[in-house]
Parts: sequence; structure tokens; C-alpha cells
Amino acid sequence: MSNEEPQEAGGVDAAMQMFESMDSGGGAPLAAFSRPDSQPKPQPEQQPEQQPEQQPEQQPAAPASGGPMLDPPASPPGAQPVVDVPDHVVRKGDKAIATWKQLYAELDSYKSKVVEIEQDRELKDARLRELEEQLGKVPKEADLEAARKRAAELEDELGKIDVARSPRFQEMYEKPIRELFGKVVQQFMKAGHPQELAVQKARLVFKPGMQDPQAIAQVLEDESSLVVGAVSALLDEREVLAQRREDALENWRQEQAAGAEDMKRREAATISEQLNKHAAAGFGRALKEGSWLYKEGVDDNWNNGVKARKDAVMGFIRGGKPDELAYLVAEGVAAPTYRQLANRYKAEADDLRDQLARVGGNRPGIGYSSAPPAASGAAPQQPAPTSFRDVIDREWSDM
Repeated sequence: MSNEEPQEAGGVDAAMQMFESMDSGGGAPLAAFSRPDSQPKPQPEQQPEQQPEQQPEQQPAAPASGGPMLDPPASPPGAQPVVDVPDHVVRKGDKAIATWKQLYAELDSYKSKVVEIEQDRELKDARLRELEEQLGKVPKEADLEAARKRAAELEDELGKIDVARSPRFQEMYEKPIRELFGKVVQQFMKAGHPQELAVQKARLVFKPGMQDPQAIAQVLEDESSLVVGAVSALLDEREVLAQRREDALENWRQEQAAGAEDMKRREAATISEQLNKHAAAGFGRALKEGSWLYKEGVDDNWNNGVKARKDAVMGFIRGGKPDELAYLVAEGVAAPTYRQLANRYKAEADDLRDQLARVGGNRPGIGYSSAPPAASGAAPQQPAPTSFRDVIDREWSDM
């Protein structure tokens, strides 16, 4: 062998060209592995030596007749694929075999990358088709504008319906028109028509543009000029009320906001009325149970105190904090016990006063005695005792 060794391919492209030129006859690139001065001699074809790392690939068992084809068993992870090196490469030596295997591995890697790229391209193409289909379903700008316009119209119609049904609108705009219609009916009834016929005649003229006496006379030819004039005056008012109603409907957003504020005021008034009603019931029950602090009398100062206590109760009912209300409820639950104790002590005090009066009546100069004043020159009489303690001190002080 010459000292000159074949130069390795420079780059993947050169290696691929070299790999493709390795035909079964051993082309020019493999000729570089032989001596340049030696002439090729025909030699008997040698059997390739069995490489120790190459193992004969075990073929899967043939499926039974008519059965499904089975895939070959997968290689374990990390295992090198088993490849058969062509004979003409084996004859060139170990270095040619290593070069062939390297090129084969690179080719297999490129094939795998090509498969991955192709799969990714197919996924992207499918996603692109999906997006194109979705884009085709998106409505056009003209359709969107028409839909927005229709949505605004529906919102306007629904807003007018909601406002027309509100209590405020009914009270301010619908009720005056209904009352005016009733006046027109009464006008026909005054002319001698029964109620049913008067309602029919009122419906004939209670329309826009019918306030003109001549228009009314054409519809009601049998009515007198007096009736026609009176009805015409009423229908003038109808035009004003109808215009107010139409203006309110056109500005339904403002009416809706005003109706919401009016509803809040109504709810607040209702709550206040209910609180006053419940508070009055509570004061009445407290008086019935014997709470004299809420009972008015003839003294103005006392009555002012009763009013102040009631105002304080109303203040706590309307805006009391939870902890304050809890404390007051606790005191209120204990109040009957306090009242029973006070009544018992008062009864005992009244009984002691009665005993004191009896003691003072039996002994001269004690209590409420009616004895005449002492004679001139006698020792001055001591004043009557004013308390039970005075009686004890005076009668039993020497004990």
C-alpha cells in the first residue's frame, strides 16, 4: 500500500457524490484506495468476512395464510441500525467500510429529516386550508355594517318598549291620555248617547289630526255643533299629550335613566314608610308591656324626652351599625327583668311609706301628726321626721 491515503470528502455534498458513485464494479473513488503503480489483476471473488458487530437480521415469522402482515420488531432505544455493507466496499478495507457506514448514517439522518419536514409541511398545509375555510365564512364588511345597523334598531325598539312599560312613563304620559279619553266619552254621554255608543264615537275621533271641527263633523255627521266644538277642544289637548309621549319615547335613554332614579326614590320612600310602621308598632308594644319611658304625659319636658328617645330608636333602625344594634338588642332582651325589679322595689317603697304613716299617726309629734302647737313657754316641738331614717334616729337613738 502507498503512504498516500485517500482524502476524505470535503463536505456533505462531496460525500454524497462519492457515495452515489460507489457502484457494484468499484468506481473511480474507490480506486484511490489501491496502489497507483499496481495493475488490477483478476482475482477470485472473496466472500466478505463476517464482521463481529454485524448480526444476521432475524426475519419476522411469516403470517398465517390470510392473516395481517406484522411489522418487524422495533429496535431498542439507542441501538445502531443493522446494515449490510456491499461486497465491493468490503473488499476495499476497513477504512472504506467506515466511510461507507458514515455516509449511510448521514443519508439515513437526512431521510429522517426529510420525513419530518414533509410531515410538518402537511400539518401546516392542513392548518392553512382550515384558516382559509374560516376566512371564507367571515361575513363581509357590508354584511357587518347591516348587522350593526339592525342591532341598533332592535336596541332602540326594545328600549322604547321597556320605557313605555315603566311605572313612571305610565304615570306621566299614559295616564293623562287615558283620562282625556274618558272626558271625551263623558262628553258624548252628556249628549244623550249610552256608554257603549259613546266609547265607539270617542274611538272614531280620538286619533292624530282629528282636532279640527270639520274633520270631526265629517266622521260624526249626526252630532250637533255644540258637541263637535267641545270634543274638538279636548282633542287639542290630546295632540299636546301625544307629542309629549312621542318625545319621551324618542329620548328613551334619558327617560330610562330618569325612571331608574324615580324607582330608587320610590323604593326609599316605601322602605321609610315600612320602617315608620314597624317602629310605631314597636313603641305600642313597649307601652303595653309596661315601658313607661315611651308614654307621653302632661309635662312638656317629659314629652320632649319621650320624643328624643323615639328619634334615637328610629336613628338606630335606619342606620345603626351592627355592633350597636347587637348591644341594644341585648339590652332590650334584659329590659323586662330590669322593669320587674324596679316595680318590685317601688312596691316595697310604697309599703314602707304606708308603715311610716301608720307609725307617725299613733305617736304624737311623729310623722303626719295633727297635734296642736305647744303652749307658750313650753319647749319647742321638734319638726316631724321627713324620712324613715329620721324616725329610726329619733325613736331608737338611745338604744
